[in-house]
Amino acid sequence: MKCGMRVFVMLCGILSAPYALAISAPVSARTLYVSAGGSQTGNGTSARPFASLATVEQVSRPGDTIVVLATPLGVPALDGGIALKNGQKLIGDGAKVTASSGPVTVAARITNTTTANHGDAVVMADGASVSNLMIENARRSGVYINDVTDVTVSGNAISAANTSCTAGQGYAGERYSGRPMHGYGAIMADYSSRSASFAVNGNLIHDGTCMDGIHVRAGGKAVVSGRIDQNIVTRLQQGLGFVSVLGIALETKDSATLTVTSDGNTQTFIGNHLGGAPEADCEGLLGHQIGGELRWIISRNYFAHAMGGSSCNGAEFFITEGKANSTIAISDSLFLDSQGDMIQNINLGSGETSLTMDRVTIAYTHLAVEPNGPPESRGSNPAGDEAGRPRGHCVMLVSQGPGGVNRAKITDSAFSNCSGDGVFMYYAPFLQLPGASRELSLDIDRSTITTERGYGLRWANYGSVDLASVKVRNSFITGALDKAAIGLVQNPSGAKLKAGTFDFGTANRPGGNCIGLPGPGAVELVGIDATFIGNFWGANVGNQAKDSSGAPLADTISTGRAQIDTGAPLTTAPSTCGRRWQ
Repeated sequence: MKCGMRVFVMLCGILSAPYALAISAPVSARTLYVSAGGSQTGNGTSARPFASLATVEQVSRPGDTIVVLATPLGVPALDGGIALKNGQKLIGDGAKVTASSGPVTVAARITNTTTANHGDAVVMADGASVSNLMIENARRSGVYINDVTDVTVSGNAISAANTSCTAGQGYAGERYSGRPMHGYGAIMADYSSRSASFAVNGNLIHDGTCMDGIHVRAGGKAVVSGRIDQNIVTRLQQGLGFVSVLGIALETKDSATLTVTSDGNTQTFIGNHLGGAPEADCEGLLGHQIGGELRWIISRNYFAHAMGGSSCNGAEFFITEGKANSTIAISDSLFLDSQGDMIQNINLGSGETSLTMDRVTIAYTHLAVEPNGPPESRGSNPAGDEAGRPRGHCVMLVSQGPGGVNRAKITDSAFSNCSGDGVFMYYAPFLQLPGASRELSLDIDRSTITTERGYGLRWANYGSVDLASVKVRNSFITGALDKAAIGLVQNPSGAKLKAGTFDFGTANRPGGNCIGLPGPGAVELVGIDATFIGNFWGANVGNQAKDSSGAPLADTISTGRAQIDTGAPLTTAPSTCGRRWQ
């Protein structure tokens, strides 16, 4: 090789020396071993493993695999935590730690009882993964994800995390309670600036007294997508001094976007335990926003046995302020046995929220404290004072922010045995803020809604709503003995509705609904006009009072300038009624 000019002599010499500037041979990824029973003179092989997480962290390189060898449970776990490097795999040796076939006696176990890495047992890095570890008694999180991408947390058993009871402050901070909201999650993820992805699957999170389960927060301009699948979260207790305890939680603020798909997760026995915090606010699933965009697709979720106060929920989706938007879809899921409302979708902001439920079963809500007073004091209140209403609705849909939108669609679902209403949707100004709700709409099809103490379906307006829409088809709805099956209520002393459609059947599209007559009336209307054409009102429909057109009112209560059309009633029970009236 020749160089014709002196200016290139040095460069030419460098390139001529067997291409010294060529890319160096890649360093091979290694497999390093560490064990709680290892020797201080170990070299990281399987025969002579390192004896501490600190040593293997220091020696390891990006891309390495770190294997934690299993030891009998009587041997103290590896302590001090570990911060992974990019592309590393942290793997627990031995049998699956999440196996349900019997007690685990030998396992790969780690912890962090120190303040290193803020007390987190595992700190993730870009492209890193952690699997099959038993992570116990971490001072803060079992696994912490902080603005890193392409991470996987799978098949771990995490218990008793956050022994320091560090507050994992929700984005609302202490604004509504004056107390810390909740503890750090066993698996905690924070994103503030970048595009990122994560996968959390097949983990067992259990027996914590100050920790949440899985908690993901996105703020700033972060754009985050993730999967949360096949995780079991069970027996979590609300920490003393905290306001809530969360099974799986997603939060957004600022202009962040968080998109999550979750399938096959379980949350059970979350809230109080014997001797635990009284009146726990437990959430199986929580979506909370003060800004940003949340998209959450939930399938095959199982929630059961809330253990707390009247604000325990199987799922709560809550915009507390700002122009946040949410799109929530729940399908093929079961929610059983809660102290409060089973599913809540609440919008106190000016953005839009949409909740879709398809093939969802809800059963058995009960009140921690029964309301006082006669039954009528627990019904709809035209004055808009909802403070005395019962909690324990199967589904509660709320819009309280000026300019906000709340849309819900329910199909092929069954709600029963709730101590409040089957479905309750309402608008009331939050803290008397001026402005109208832009939209309050509800669509129900092919569903069964029954309740023990409330209305089957209740829609109420206690403020100003620009657009309202309620459409119900091919559904069975009945209320309690002292309630109507359906209540449509507008406060006659100040509520305003610019445009509204309350469609339970029209001449062109008959309702095909079965509307029960267990109590004083099938329908209660206050200040709202509605059509109920082509429905079945029960076997004694012919004996009911009739309106001016001769159509049966089916014991309808109609006040406050309300009008109802119940034309073309069905005389034979459709299949919607099941065996109840056939």
